[in-house]
Amino acid sequence: MEQSRYEEAAREYSQELDIDPQNPVARMAIGLALFQQGDYAAAVDQLNRGLSLNPRSAPGHTLIARSLYHLGRWEEAVPHLRKAAKLAPADGAVHLYLSQCLRKLGHTSEAAAEAAVFKRMKQAEATLSRPE
Repeated sequence: MEQSRYEEAAREYSQELDIDPQNPVARMAIGLALFQQGDYAAAVDQLNRGLSLNPRSAPGHTLIARSLYHLGRWEEAVPHLRKAAKLAPADGAVHLYLSQCLRKLGHTSEAAAEAAVFKRMKQAEATLSRPE
């Protein structure tokens, strides 16, 4: 059921690209649907095309990095995560994903630093969301 929903979304956004091939939102949405289906290589292709149209998309950089991570292409994922962290500094998940990639690459001290940033952000978020 879930799989067919993503396939349907990809088809609908593909139809949008027939109308406007330069639509970065449609490219990113197709990339997301492909990612959700586990087709990471195809997701990378669509997300690269979307990022060429909108290079300042933090979610696009994050999602392409996550796709690359699943493909074992950790070194390629790191620049996308660094870019996403600059574009969306309040997104703690980016630091978690960056930590995971750096750990896979053997950069343990840098990975630990990124994990600590993520932890601090989550703690701050939890503090802010507590009722007084």
